[in-house]
Amino acid sequence: MKSYILYSGGLDSSLATCVALEMGYEAELIHYNNGTLITNDLYKIRHKEICEAYPNYKINLKEINISGMFRKIALDSLEQDILKYKKSLICMGCKLAMHLNTIVLCKQNNIPYVIDGNTRKQEKYPEQTMEAIEFIRNLYKKYDIEYLNPVYELSKDDIKCKLLDRGITIQPLEDTCLFSNTFSESDGDTVIKYLQSKAQICQEIVERGVLLMKEINKIGGIIITSGFASISISSITSANVKVSPVSISVNTPASVSTSPNIGGINLA
Repeated sequence: MKSYILYSGGLDSSLATCVALEMGYEAELIHYNNGTLITNDLYKIRHKEICEAYPNYKINLKEINISGMFRKIALDSLEQDILKYKKSLICMGCKLAMHLNTIVLCKQNNIPYVIDGNTRKQEKYPEQTMEAIEFIRNLYKKYDIEYLNPVYELSKDDIKCKLLDRGITIQPLEDTCLFSNTFSESDGDTVIKYLQSKAQICQEIVERGVLLMKEINKIGGIIITSGFASISISSITSANVKVSPVSISVNTPASVSTSPNIGGINLA
């Protein structure tokens, strides 16, 4: 059973990965960067630990920049959203961007399962409230994807003990976001209203992403993406381009893929 796991390098997503592997899922970890992360790549250390704890499993780590999508969903309307809801729900918007990009990847690669490390103990975060989780679950269901939260009911101590049992350290190794601790605790009704206000843009983003994937496959799977701007390889005229047998690099902020496995999808 193939799955994508939303992976930060923190304790919850790390244990969710372990549990998924033990449940029989083939796991590919997705680490998202919203463009505001302070990182020292410690999450890669945790990925290495998990690989060493499960030597008979292939556990790939995919790193994807979603700064353009994050801006589209959460930053463009930030002032209006704060005035409307009297709360900062920017972290909810960031997580929503992650889910939308993951849906497109699932449809592109025929992945039927997505696994997340949400926990009840962190329901002070809007994106980890039960209301938000149910909204996201129904969003995935709309596209025939099952959304799983295998460690949701575990306490902080339970999670630490279960990681230690598997030979994995218990220091949090996730990146630091510039928006950390700028969110507001919100009641479920406010979270749902915020998410419902984004429903139309969610549909547009996914539909454009799926359509883009079809077009990419038609032209051989070559595209350059940078947030919400996208150009095909044939339209490059002035960028400094260097070609190697395995990749194409461009001296711009763009990210490049030479296969259908594309991150940072042009969805705006």
